[in-house]
Amino acid sequence: MIRSEKREAGLITPTRILIADDARSMRSLIRSAFPYAHRRLEFCDVGDGEQALSAYRQRRYDIAVIDVLMPGMDGIEALSAIRRYDEDAFVVVISGESDPVLEEAALAEGARDFVRKPFTQKAALRMLEMRDALRRPASVLAVVGDDMGAVTLKFGLDTLRVANRMTRAYCAREALTALNRHYYDVVFVETDLPDCGAALLAQMRAMQPNLYIVSFSDDSSHDAVRAAMSGGGDDYLLKNISLEHLSKMWARFRAKSGGA
Repeated sequence: MIRSEKREAGLITPTRILIADDARSMRSLIRSAFPYAHRRLEFCDVGDGEQALSAYRQRRYDIAVIDVLMPGMDGIEALSAIRRYDEDAFVVVISGESDPVLEEAALAEGARDFVRKPFTQKAALRMLEMRDALRRPASVLAVVGDDMGAVTLKFGLDTLRVANRMTRAYCAREALTALNRHYYDVVFVETDLPDCGAALLAQMRAMQPNLYIVSFSDDSSHDAVRAAMSGGGDDYLLKNISLEHLSKMWARFRAKSGGA
């Protein structure tokens, strides 16, 4: 779970907040409403829905605050697009209009809340508290040659009590398609498969810069490990992954991601 007071290597890691509103003054007001006491907050603010979607595809945000009425892609459309990309996205829609139809539409598309302007510190604190209360499962992509590989990984994560949602891909093309459509925290890549070597890892890194990439293979040589890591990998495991090694790998992922 990502908390507003996450700790990494003894330091408080930031809560990342995306703000989308076509009025610059409103974006500033929203930023100033969030309480900074005992927290590190990082903001990205954009002026329309298309920019909000683009920013979210570059980095998963702990909270996205999106105005309902914006030029081009409006808030409801942006909410829908972000939720298609990341079904666990925490999105709050805000509006200057007291319109029950807009509120119903936002909640139906998966908004966590619908907040009427003016945006207050009370509303910001409520968002942080709601976000803290959630346990967001890890989104995992397994690029494997057969079902048994994915079943083994899923069984291992479940045994370790890691809340997760796993998707399978059976080749490089399917993996890239999945990464283009959806957000993932971790991808396991069986690098013995055709076209699943360093070049694929580099493509994955370019598509989702904060993705944690784990290669696994029968090859225990230093050259194999070096090739995987130089291609953009974060971790390397041998096949027939033991619970001990999977647990240590997951701890490294959590340390790097700030406890996601």
